[in-house]
Order: sequence, then structure tokens, then C-alpha cells
Amino acid sequence: ADLKPVRKFEGATLPHKAIAVSGDGKTVAAGGDDLQLRLWSTADGKPLAVLALPAAIMSLKLGTDSTKILVGSADGVLRNYALTTLDGKPQLVLNHESRGHAAGPVRVAFTAGDDRAVFTAGADQKVMRWHGADYETRRTLAAGKRPLYDLAVSADGKRLAAACGDGIARAFDMEKGERVGEPKGQTRPVQAGPLRPGGQGLAHHGRACGRPPLSSRRCRSTIP
Repeated sequence: ADLKPVRKFEGATLPHKAIAVSGDGKTVAAGGDDLQLRLWSTADGKPLAVLALPAAIMSLKLGTDSTKILVGSADGVLRNYALTTLDGKPQLVLNHESRGHAAGPVRVAFTAGDDRAVFTAGADQKVMRWHGADYETRRTLAAGKRPLYDLAVSADGKRLAAACGDGIARAFDMEKGERVGEPKGQTRPVQAGPLRPGGQGLAHHGRACGRPPLSSRRCRSTIP
């Protein structure tokens, strides 16, 4: 059956580059080339707030509710906003601004059950782990020789996968600070690299890699 939209969230004047839904399902956030961070209510599609940012929005993550809105932007900066009410009107307020990456765009991720451990990847070929209380870096790893296009984190926050511009999806043990897997086989930049919940299976461009037996004959690599 054809899918039909049940709600439309409008207002952007240029293409969206990122979209996210809060953990409680009440809020949608989106942003892109028009530099506008926009929030809507999922209940009725009405806009909640809009804020102009200094650079294009490339990645978005929302916490369990709209009190944490993480934005990775084209200027290489990680920003943390909160939706608050001032004078009876909802407004977006900047809580933290972290400049650990030397170049953008920055991609953002955190674990499914804990939005306090924040992870980023950037065009400076680095992946970083941040502490959600003070947004100071806790670990920085070199992840290749080309810009990073995407990242994914296992449910326990111990494994991270980075999709790299050199055609390789790399997996890391973030506790030990070590590379644990490097599935190859792509001749073009890897655009996405989701992890299985246990962190030992990696899909890149739709080709799944994991412990034997492999879920795809075309994939030749495993993650220890």
C-alpha cells in the first residue's frame, strides 16, 4: 500500500539536511541550508519555535524531550539548545557551544537509552566523545584521511561506526580508543554506517557485516 502523510511540517525555504523526533514523540526538529532550526508539535503540526543559526544545519538529535536539541552544523561547531518558555512564548535557547572539530560539517549521535554521552564526526576526519554535562571532549580518535559523512553508536555506547569519504566504514571501541573493524569493498564514499544493537554488526551502503555467518555474501569483513 502507498504511504500517505498524516502531518506536514512546513516553513523551510531551502532543502532540509537533517530531521529528528524527540524521545517522547511530541516534537519534530528540522534544519538545513536556510540556516533555520525549526520545531513543530507532532500533535497538530503547528510550529513551536524557529531560530537562525550561523551555519547550515547538517545533523540533528533530540533527547527524551525538547530540553536537549543537539545541532551539528557546517561550521564544525556542536551546539546544544533547549526549548523554553519566556513571557508565555516558546523560544530556543543556546546552552552550550563546543568547538572541538577543526572543520565541518559535524554529524551527531548518542546512544538510544542515554543522551548524556554525545558523539560527533566531522570533516576533519575525527570522531569525538563528549560529556553531556559540560560538553568537554572525553576522547578523540582519527578515523581516516577523508571527511566523515555519518556515524552510529551501539546501544551501550561502547562501539562507534564512522562512514568515511575514502570508501571505508570504520568501527571503534570507544572505551579503549581502538579501531576494531574496517569493512572495505566500496569504491565510492560511504554515506551511512548503522550498527546493530550489540555493536558487532555493521551495514554500509546496505551491505551487512557481522559475526559468521555473514548476513550478506557480498560482505567480506567482520567486526571482532
